[in-house]
Amino acid sequence: MSPVWGNVGVAETFAVPDPVHYGVYGYVAATVPIEARPIYVIPGVGLELCPEFERGGVLVSTTAERTLSPRLAADAIVSLVHDQPGLSWSESTFALGVGGGVSITLGSVVVSPSLTLFRTLDGPGWSLAPTLNLAHQLW
Repeated sequence: MSPVWGNVGVAETFAVPDPVHYGVYGYVAATVPIEARPIYVIPGVGLELCPEFERGGVLVSTTAERTLSPRLAADAIVSLVHDQPGLSWSESTFALGVGGGVSITLGSVVVSPSLTLFRTLDGPGWSLAPTLNLAHQLW
């Protein structure tokens, strides 16, 4: 059985090409790295929250990770995000994202900065999300 990792992170989200601030989102997630030589496929699911705009939702992602050295890996990321104001499901938006980053192993913690470009699926718009993720193996 593959190990389960706990993840916490923060993402600054803004529109492109006009850099309108969409919010700072915190999230918690669980991921399960699956070895598929020469890469790891890492599916994940989590919850996001943006207190400043009272928004939140669910995120689902898959990362393809390629080891570059014992402490460094390159990441290709595909994400699907559901976001809504408060508990108003009728005002939900959905976005599909693709991005890249690196994962740096520091002892028992993996630090992963990344950048993802999102396209809103149910309306016009693009956004960028620079993200910092911290992961630790739970079991």
